[in-house]
Order: sequence, then structure tokens, then C-alpha cells
Amino acid sequence: IVYILLCASPPFHGRSDAEMNAKIKRGEFSFPDKFWAHISDSAKDFITGCLTVDPARRLTAMEALQHDWTTAIGVHATTDLFARHESTLSEAGGGAGGGFRGRLGKLAQERRAAPGRELQALLGLPRDEEELDRFRC
Repeated sequence: IVYILLCASPPFHGRSDAEMNAKIKRGEFSFPDKFWAHISDSAKDFITGCLTVDPARRLTAMEALQHDWTTAIGVHATTDLFARHESTLSEAGGGAGGGFRGRLGKLAQERRAAPGRELQALLGLPRDEEELDRFRC
């Protein structure tokens, strides 16, 4: 998905479904300069780690969240994804007030109050924290 988001094209191509499926199984993809010249090496390294065929060498979910590229763009491994935004809202005077910032602050509070297991169950992720750290995409 990240590959597609960054270049608007899928990583695996073929003249037929069989050819494309064979490339998927081999993990055969590239970063054509036409689409990737402006994309950082760190982003390419992240994608390569996620698309590695061998599960023992593929990035785990925790490794993906802690990769240099994801931390550089502001994605952090945290149990509260809204904490940073809520503190920014409070500093800006948004907090529980009205308007868009108030609604966003309320959403952050509701999200934090809701059990985090709903998304975990929806994505089929392991419930055990240690197993989740070893989980491979």
C-alpha cells in the first residue's frame, strides 16, 4: 500500500496474472526512476523491508513503526496515537472548546477511552503484546 501511495502504481507487474503472481512470490519489484527519483532512499528501504518474501527477514510491525523513515515522517510507536495532537490542541487553545479543534480534541478523548482492541481484532493482530512485537506483516 505504501508503494502505491508514493508512486500511484503497484509494485508488481506482468503481462498476465500468472507472470504477476510469479513476481509476487519471488518478491521481484523495482523503483523505476520515472516514479521514484524524488523518493528518499529511506522510504525505499522501508518498502523493501515490508515486501521481503522471507517472513524471518521481513520487517515486524514494531520494526516498521520504528524504521527511520516512519519516525522521520512522524509515525511513532505509541499506545496513544492522539496524544501529540491533543497536546497541540491544548497549546493552541482548542481543547474541549468549539469549532474544528474542539471536535478533534473530543475525538481524541473518545478514541483514548475506547478499547484499543477493536482495531487489533479487525486487523487480525495478536492480542499478546510480546507476540505483537514479533508479528510480521
